[in-house]
Amino acid sequence: MTRVAVLGANGQVGAEVCLLLSGQPDVDVVPISRNKTGSAYLRSRGIRCRHGRVTDAVDAALLLGDCDLVLNFARPVSRPNDMRAANRALAANMAAFSAPGARLVYFSSLSAHREFRPMTQPASVTAYGWEKRSVEKIVRREASRNGKDHWILRLGHVAGELQAISGELRRLIRSGEVVVPWSGDYPSNVVHTVTIVDAVLAIAAGRERAGTYDLVCSPAWNWRAVLEREAAQSGATLRLEDPDPQPAGAPAGGRFRRRWIARARAFATGLLATPRSRELGLIALNYLSAEANLRAQSAHFRRRAGADIARLAQRAPSAEAFQFAPAGSRYLRSLRATADLLADPSLRLPPTEAPRSFAADLPPAR
Repeated sequence: MTRVAVLGANGQVGAEVCLLLSGQPDVDVVPISRNKTGSAYLRSRGIRCRHGRVTDAVDAALLLGDCDLVLNFARPVSRPNDMRAANRALAANMAAFSAPGARLVYFSSLSAHREFRPMTQPASVTAYGWEKRSVEKIVRREASRNGKDHWILRLGHVAGELQAISGELRRLIRSGEVVVPWSGDYPSNVVHTVTIVDAVLAIAAGRERAGTYDLVCSPAWNWRAVLEREAAQSGATLRLEDPDPQPAGAPAGGRFRRRWIARARAFATGLLATPRSRELGLIALNYLSAEANLRAQSAHFRRRAGADIARLAQRAPSAEAFQFAPAGSRYLRSLRATADLLADPSLRLPPTEAPRSFAADLPPAR
C-alpha cells in the first residue's frame, strides 16, 4: 500500500486527483488542507483528510511523516515575497519530513516554457512562468539535500469533470458554433486529470526515472479531439467554425503555410510602418516616375482594402486556449493512452451523493 499525500487538495486539480486516487487499489490517499473549510468538499464526498500547515515544521512532521509519495499541487496566494517564502518552506518540509525514501512530485506548468503563450503574443517567460521555474529550482535543491528522488511535471491546460476549462468548453459547445483555428486540427496542450493520475501511479510503481517532464494527453490531442470529448460528455452536438475560412478547393496543409506567410507580411508591414521607414519611403517616391508612383499607390490601396475585407470575414476564437502554441518536448514514457484511461471504469469519479455526515479526520503520522 502506497500512502500518497496531496498538498493543495482543496484546489480544482488536487481535489479531482484525490477523488480519482481514492478508487485505486493499493493507494491510500492523504489529502492535506490548512483547515476544514478547505477540505469540506472532499470530506463531503467521503474522503478523510488531514489538516495543518505544511509550511510549519511541527505540522509537516505530523502531516507527512508516514507518506511514501508527496504530490505538491499547492500554490500559495499572497504578496510575491510571501509566496516565495511559502513555496520555499513547502519544498523544504515535504523533502525533510516525508517518510524516509519518499518520492516527491511537484506539479509545475508549461508556462515555464517561453512557447506557452497565445501565438498573437511574442515568446517570453511570463511572471507566472518565472514563478514556476523558480519553485522548480527550490524543489530540486531541497530534494537533493534530503537525498530523495523528485519529479517535476509541467501541466498544460487541465481538463476533467471538476476543471474550469472543461466547463467552459461544454458551455461553448451548448451555446452554438465553436470558433477554433484550423478547424481544430492544431495541437492542444490539454492534459486530462486521468493522465495526471496515471503519471502518479507510474511514479509510485517505479516505472519512471526522476526528472523534469512535460505532461499533456498521451499521445497529444488536437483541439478537435478535445472538443469532441467535451461534446460527448455534455450530450451536445459539436459545430466548429474556422476564424480563417479555408478557400474552396485549397489543400488542408495550406492553412499553416498561409498563416506563416501572413505573419511574415505583417512583420514586414510593421517595420515599414515605423515613422522613420515611412519618411524614407516617401523621400524615395520623389525620385520615381509618375507611373511608378501610381503603381505604388494602387498596390497600397489594394492591400489596405484586402486587409479590411479579411477582418470582416474573421471571427475571434471562442477561447484563448485555442491559440496557445504547442510547448514541451520531454514526456513520461510509460503512460497509457488518454482515451483508454477515460474509458477505464476505475478512473471515473465516484457518484455524488448528498452527504449524511462529513468524513472524519485522518489520524496524524506517528
